[in-house]
Amino acid sequence: MKSIYNSFPLSLKVVNFVITNYCNARCRMCANDSDNDPKKTEEIDPQILNKFLSEKPKTLYIEGINISGGEPFYNFLLLSQIVKLSNEYVDNVIVLSNCFWAKNTIAAKNKLNLLKSSGLTRLTISSDFYHSEFVPFSFVDNAIIAANELNIRCNLNCVQRYGKKDLDNVCRSLQYSSLLDHKDSFPCTPIGRGKNENAFQIQNLPKSRCKLILSSLAIKPNGNVYACCGVGGFTDPLCLGNASSININDAFQSALSDPMIIALAIHGPAYFLSLDTRLQKLENEKFTGICHLCNTILNDHFYSKIVKDNIDSQRSNLLAIYDTISDFGKVLR
Repeated sequence: MKSIYNSFPLSLKVVNFVITNYCNARCRMCANDSDNDPKKTEEIDPQILNKFLSEKPKTLYIEGINISGGEPFYNFLLLSQIVKLSNEYVDNVIVLSNCFWAKNTIAAKNKLNLLKSSGLTRLTISSDFYHSEFVPFSFVDNAIIAANELNIRCNLNCVQRYGKKDLDNVCRSLQYSSLLDHKDSFPCTPIGRGKNENAFQIQNLPKSRCKLILSSLAIKPNGNVYACCGVGGFTDPLCLGNASSININDAFQSALSDPMIIALAIHGPAYFLSLDTRLQKLENEKFTGICHLCNTILNDHFYSKIVKDNIDSQRSNLLAIYDTISDFGKVLR
């Protein structure tokens, strides 16, 4: 297969560093199962991240690096190091946090000012019905005020329960939501602890393609690299290797030689149901979206083995579609 760098520049929308699974909160919908279990001490190694990024081809442009957890502010020294490291490779460095550290505006401004000096450009806040059980909205307001005073762009991510106007309710609970640069909501998805929630949006079989595959990468605390940074994307079939032994070039070459990953990018996970009649029973089930469907298939040993056993027979067809697209990266975005 030809090199993906031969004929066109490729753009990654985001590389997501999940620097820890430890979190001060134990939100009931958390897809990552993050909590304050003292056993969850594993943290990402900045040296491995630096090695992974340092061999980036000149033709590969990364729009931004997102730093998340768990709760990345838990180890502030590590967070500062990774923000600084990220700033050496990209102009847009984002940190996702629940703002437990913003007990007052002074404390919030001190933290954010240190991160800004290391290269932080945007703070994305996780706040909703679930997070508010652990972090009050007043803390979120403190973080918004501090970010605004420091000219750090600030976003809000809200997990939306089925039938509830959670995003609207959160914005009404915040005194300074008008200072937010962007507000977004996502359905509660039955992955991780979210499996125990009955508050997610139900819809028929989602048939859209995946917009995150081939436009994002994610690295977990153990160094494993995944072809998707979406909810439920950390499945074994989407693991490209470990950052201690591969670089970003290796990861992309691996992704674009994998028919399963190409199928997700071109067709979406519903395509897998056409591979074998044993998968077609999923047509009668309900899903929150393509992330839920993808995780249901690829995180299940029986289903994922069926896909693996059958997808290779479609390799030539999938690669033929790739070969007919002159600018694959652009078309998929």
